[in-house]
Amino acid sequence: MKFAVIGATRGVGLEFVLSSLSSSHDVNLLARNPANLPEAVTKNPRASVIKGDVMDAETVENVVKGTDAVFVALGAHRSPDYDRQICSKGTSVVLEAMKKLGVSKIVCVSSLGASESWDTIPYLMRPIMSFFLSTSLLDKSLQESLIRSSSLPYVILRPPFLTDSPAKGKYKVGFGIGGWGVSRKDLAGFGMKLLEDETVWGQWVGKAPTVAD
Repeated sequence: MKFAVIGATRGVGLEFVLSSLSSSHDVNLLARNPANLPEAVTKNPRASVIKGDVMDAETVENVVKGTDAVFVALGAHRSPDYDRQICSKGTSVVLEAMKKLGVSKIVCVSSLGASESWDTIPYLMRPIMSFFLSTSLLDKSLQESLIRSSSLPYVILRPPFLTDSPAKGKYKVGFGIGGWGVSRKDLAGFGMKLLEDETVWGQWVGKAPTVAD
């Protein structure tokens, strides 16, 4: 299979790229700064690194073109010029490219607390999340709304706090399942299962489950 990965230079997106390559899949990945990518990606012949910005429609079309599915892992960045609506704005560009090019599967990393999942956040955690993540959660909520209204088959993943722990291979997927965190490697691994296994895809398509330890 061949995947397009948006948000590929770090975090869950990078873990998804590495997992894809280790499973002998081909990957088109978008990178604002390819120098930030590890050699395991840049020197792998299965990886096509496309330099550019997610807000540039032509660049995004080049990433999406010829792929079987799109994995979106856009998120907050510490850069001073960071657009606080990058998730929703960037995903809008990705969705248009998918429709234009006939690519019909999208897996998107969102966050527990986005949209209606806010109601599942424990009361003691809500003030902390409101203080630190309110802008991000608003952006993620709009991103989810755009995906849902796109008519494209999708799965939205809602992890709680993400960690850099090694992959355990054991995690829960569902609704109202609790859990405080999940490894970025495990989340990427579940994303891979969704796109490799039609049975798993069929179980979760059109849904937005939580993935947690």
